[in-house]
Amino acid sequence: DTRFEQVSQGTLVMSRTYLDELVFSVFNKTDEVQLLEIDIPVRFRESGFKSNFGGKLQQEGTKLLLELAPYSFEILTNSN
Repeated sequence: DTRFEQVSQGTLVMSRTYLDELVFSVFNKTDEVQLLEIDIPVRFRESGFKSNFGGKLQQEGTKLLLELAPYSFEILTNSN
């Protein structure tokens, strides 16, 4: 299942689920650092998440907080 979670003029958050795996693909097309707040689907709220390309990630309750550098991307994966 692939979904567009957030779409704006300068950022894009997409998710893809397959069985017990969830991946967020996050893009920043702007020339400024972006702080993105991403809702975690209910069935994945007990999972931990990690960034795979060095983005600053925090998990707070039902949300992921990601700081993304200008003109960059990040792939967030859950750890089962």
